[in-house]
Amino acid sequence: MIQKEPDGGAASPVGLSTGLSAELESNDGVVRSPSWTPLLYLLAALAVFVVYALTSAPGTVILESNYDLTVAARHLGCAHSPGYPLHSLFAHPLCAVGPWGAVFAVNLLSGLWGALAVFLLALFLEKLGCRPLAALSGALLFAFSATFWSQAGLTEVYTQHLALTIVALYAALAASRSALADEPDRRPTLALGLLTGLLVVSHNAALTYLPALALLALPALKRLDARGWALFIVAGALGFSVYLYLPLRAATDPPINWSAPNTWHGFWSGLSHDVYVDHGVGRSLSLLGDQAAWIAQTWWGDLAPGVSLLGLAGLFYAARGRRRLLWTLLLLLLLPALGLLLAHNQDLVELRGSDETFLITGALVLCIGLALGLEKLGEALSERRILSRLIPLLGLAAAAGTAAFSLPRADLSQRRTAEEIGADVVGQSPYRAVLAVSLVSSDAIYFDNLVRLEVRDQRPDLALSSAYQPSEPWYQRELAARGRLLVPDAELVRELWRQTIGAPGPFIAQGFFAREYNQALAELNQRPLAVAVVRDYFEHYFLAGATGRDGFRPVDLLEIYPPPGGAAPIDSHTTPPVALRRYRPAGGTHKYDRAADEFYHWRDELGGE
Repeated sequence: MIQKEPDGGAASPVGLSTGLSAELESNDGVVRSPSWTPLLYLLAALAVFVVYALTSAPGTVILESNYDLTVAARHLGCAHSPGYPLHSLFAHPLCAVGPWGAVFAVNLLSGLWGALAVFLLALFLEKLGCRPLAALSGALLFAFSATFWSQAGLTEVYTQHLALTIVALYAALAASRSALADEPDRRPTLALGLLTGLLVVSHNAALTYLPALALLALPALKRLDARGWALFIVAGALGFSVYLYLPLRAATDPPINWSAPNTWHGFWSGLSHDVYVDHGVGRSLSLLGDQAAWIAQTWWGDLAPGVSLLGLAGLFYAARGRRRLLWTLLLLLLLPALGLLLAHNQDLVELRGSDETFLITGALVLCIGLALGLEKLGEALSERRILSRLIPLLGLAAAAGTAAFSLPRADLSQRRTAEEIGADVVGQSPYRAVLAVSLVSSDAIYFDNLVRLEVRDQRPDLALSSAYQPSEPWYQRELAARGRLLVPDAELVRELWRQTIGAPGPFIAQGFFAREYNQALAELNQRPLAVAVVRDYFEHYFLAGATGRDGFRPVDLLEIYPPPGGAAPIDSHTTPPVALRRYRPAGGTHKYDRAADEFYHWRDELGGE
C-alpha cells in the first residue's frame, strides 16, 4: 500500500518518492485518447517539417559551428569538441542522396529532428494527461518558438538533442508508471538507460538534465534490484559507447579531425571541452546578474509576447496536486541555465547569438506548462461543454501567434551572407595571395566547401589557408593535399609549438601559431599573405604578443603581408567597396549578421584613415 504524503509536507527522500508515486498513479489513465491521435501528431509533425524546409538556410553555413559539422558529416570526420558522433553518423547518408548539396542536406536533417521532437512532445503531453488538442497545441507552440525554429533550419545539433531529451522524458515517465503497475515491466527502464547514454553523446549539456530524469523515473529506479541496476548501467554504457566512433574514425585520418581523439589526451581533451577553457568560472556578481537577465530575456523572446507568462501560469495552475512533477520540470528548466551561468565568465556580447541555444529547454517547459494548464482549465469547465471545447483552441491560437512572431527571426531562406562576404573578400585579395580567413570564428574549409562553388573560380590565382586552424595537424595535411602550396616542414611546426608555451590561454596560442604559420607559408611559396578576420579575433588573438604589427598593415579589413622583397599592393584595395545589400530580418539579427556588420564597419574605418 502506498502512503500519500500530505500536501505541503516535508520533502524528505521517502516523502518525495511516495508523493511522486501517488501522483503518477493518480494520473494514469485519466485520459483515454482515441487510437488515431498518433496519426494526428504525425501529420502535424510532417507539416512542421515542410515549414522548416521552406525556411531552411539555402545551402549555406551561417554560424561558426556549422561548417565543421557539415564537413564531418560529409566525410565522417571528427567535429569540434566534443566531436558529435551521432550527428555525423545520422547526417552522412543524407549527404549522398537527393539533388541537393551536402550543406542543404544536413540543414534538412536539423528540420527532421525538429519535426520528430514535435511529434514526441505531443505524445509526452498526452502521457502527462493532456487531451489531443491540448497536447497538439503545446507541441506546435514549441515547434514555432523562435530559438528552436531557427535551429531547425541550419546545421546544428540542438534539434537532435531536444528530440532525444523529450523521448528520454517520455521513457522516464513510462518507466515509472510501469514500475507502479500490477505487473511491472523492466523494459522501459532499460530503454531509459540507453536513451540517457545517447542523450549525453548528442550534447554533453545533457549532464545537467540527469537530476530531472532521475526524479521523474524515481519510482522505477527504486524498484531495481542488483541485476536490474547492472542491466540499466550496461544499457547506458551502450548508448555512451557511440563516443568510440571518435578514436576509431580519427585513426583513419579523416579530412577533419579536431583534437586528434585517437590519442587518450586528444580524446579526453575533446570530451572535457578543455580546449574552450579560456574564461574560467564566472565570479563577477554583476556579470552573473547580466547573464540572469539575458536568460529571462531569451525565454521571454522565444514565444509571442505574453505567452511565456501564460505558460508559467499554466505550469503553476496544473501543479496543484502535482508538486513533484512541477519540481521535475523546474529542474529541467533551471539546471542548464545555472550550469551556463557557472561555466561562463563572458560578457553578453560573447554569449548573444549562440549560447541562447543552451536555453531551449526554457521554451520547452513553458510550452508544457501551457498545455497542462489548458488541460486543467478544460477539466474545471467540463460542465460547460462549449467553453471546455474552446479552451484547447487558445493553445492553437498561441502557437499561431508565436509562429507569426518568430518567422522574421527563424526564416533563413533568404540569407546568403556567407557567399556575399566570401565574394567580397576574394574579390579584394591581391594577385596570387595566400588568403587566410577567420570570419565568425570560421575557417578556410568554410570557404573551400561553400564559397568556392560561387566565387572561388573567379580567382584561380588565390590559395586558401586559415587564420583559425593551421595549428591542427589535420588542417596542415589538408593544405598539403591540395597540391597548391608547399607547407612548412615539421621542425618549424614543432618550433612554433614550443614558442606557444606560456601563452595565457588556448586561443592566444592558437592565434600566435596561425599568424606565424601563415607568414612562413606565404614566404615559402613566394606569395603575399592576406588575412581576413573579424576585429576581435584579429586584435585579441591573431596579433596577441606581436611586436608592432610584424609586417602586417591594414588594407581595408584585409591585412597584407608582402613576400620577401615584395611590396604590399595598394591600388584599388585601399578603397572600401559599396556595402552589400544583405537580407535583414525585422525581429533581430543572428551572430553572423552582427559579425558581418562589424566586418564592414571596421573596414570602412580603416579605409577612411
